[in-house]
Order: sequence, then structure tokens, then C-alpha cells
Amino acid sequence: MQDGNPQIENGHIDIANEIAEALARTELNGYESRYLWVLWRKTYGWHKKEDIISNSQFVEATGIKKQHIWRTEQRLIQRKIVTKNGNKLRFNKHYKDWLGVTKNGYSKSEELPKMVTVTKNGYNISKTLVNKGLPEKVTKNGYAEKVTKFGIKVTKNGYKLKEKKVIQRKERSKETIQKKKEKNSSELKKSSPSSSITFSFSKEDWEGITDSDISKWGETYPACNIKIELLKMADWLLSNPNKKKKNYRRFISNWLTRTQDRGGTKRGMLRKLTKGEMNILSIEDWKNRGME
Repeated sequence: MQDGNPQIENGHIDIANEIAEALARTELNGYESRYLWVLWRKTYGWHKKEDIISNSQFVEATGIKKQHIWRTEQRLIQRKIVTKNGNKLRFNKHYKDWLGVTKNGYSKSEELPKMVTVTKNGYNISKTLVNKGLPEKVTKNGYAEKVTKFGIKVTKNGYKLKEKKVIQRKERSKETIQKKKEKNSSELKKSSPSSSITFSFSKEDWEGITDSDISKWGETYPACNIKIELLKMADWLLSNPNKKKKNYRRFISNWLTRTQDRGGTKRGMLRKLTKGEMNILSIEDWKNRGME
């Protein structure tokens, strides 16, 4: 039972001075340090070089959540500070093999992984070691308080801060995309004559239809009498004022396509024509309507 008055006679851990000096020069976050102390206690504390230690034992000994224990273990294995043979864990005393440490024994902070620090009062403080391209803001102790997807800038002390130029480039790229969209839209409007044809419900007549349009429709839909069909369309629109169209050119094309598929313009009067409509129709149109 622990009484708060530890004695060497009650058990101790033997660590070589050279390892202690190497660890003093090695960047370790809070989780990594606590993980190693439990590993030494479970191995060196029992005069073993390696042993099977479950994650639950680390959780019980450190109070760290299980998922953090697993990630911490993976980082230490990647850095070759800890090795795993099957289920057996071992502290690698060959510190020159450790990653994140130069030949002269000093750590390379840019190669170290992410870390999270937990204070004694239980509040979590999210922090990240200075990695390439990650931090946005760095505190005086060298830990990044926030990580974003934005660009980075390297200051004189080697820490990386938020790069405004990258954001400006993104803004410029957004402006470029918007300009391209506007340009394509304007070109589409210029190339597409759909907006030039409208139907005036007040005048009860078509607007914007040219002789070229009528000629082209006549070639495309030879079984249709275009002028008569336009009168039919006008009559339908006036009878259905709630069904106004956004694109009247498409409406006309769809109408003529259906009429063509059904055999073309039918003979016979549909309704009594106005004087204006009678003036529009040619002698050939009257023949097609069976009026002659």
C-alpha cells in the first residue's frame, strides 16, 4: 500500500544516465511522457526488458482515455522510442534510432506528431506541436493553439503562422471564377436568342419573331404551317394565362415538334380570327385552313 513516503527498498526503476540525458533532449508531449513512465514501471520496475501491457493498464495508471493511449502508442512506435513484438512492448534504449532526434541528440520539432495536453483540473487544452503546414497561431511556449486548412508563414523563430497571402490568393481565385461565370452567362445570352421572343398578353400577340425564325421553323417542321401554329399557340396562351413560359422559343419548338409528330397542321377553322390575324395569313395559309 502506498503511504506517500516512497523508499528505494520498496522497489525502484533503473535507467541509465545516458538514456536520461537523451530523454532530456527529446521532445515528448504529456501523453508520451506518461505512457513511457508506465512502460518503465511495468518492465524495468519488475526487472524485465519487455512485457504484455494492455491498454486498460495504461488507462488505469494514467487516467488517459483508451483511444488516446492507442494513438500515443502508435506515435512512439513510429518514432522508434517503443517497439512492439507481437503483444509485447519494449522501450528502445538505442536513442540514436529514435525519430525526431538529430545525431547530436537534439530534437527536430517539425517531425513530431500532434499532441493534446490535459491540465490537472480536468480541462482539456487542445494543442499541436509545430508541424509543417499545420499551425495557425503559436504561443510563446512553442505550441500551436489552433490548426486550420489555410496557408502558413514561417517567422524568424521558425514557428509557422497564418499566411494572409494564401487567403488573398483564394479570394482572387473566387473572383476569377465569378468573373468567368458572369462572362459565360453573358456569352450564352448573346448566343442564345431565346430571350428575344416573348408573348404580350396585353396586345395578345407575339413579339420578337422574325421572318428568319419562321423560315427556319418551316424547314425544320415541313408538315406544319408555322403562322397557323403560332396563332394556335397564342390562343392557348390566352386561354391559360397562369401558364406563362420562361422560354418561349423552347415552347414554340416543343409545340411544333409535337404537331410534326402528329402529322402536321390540320385543316379547318379553330376559331374566328381577328382582323390582325387575317392580315397575317397568306393565300396559301387560307387554302391550308380550307377557307378558299
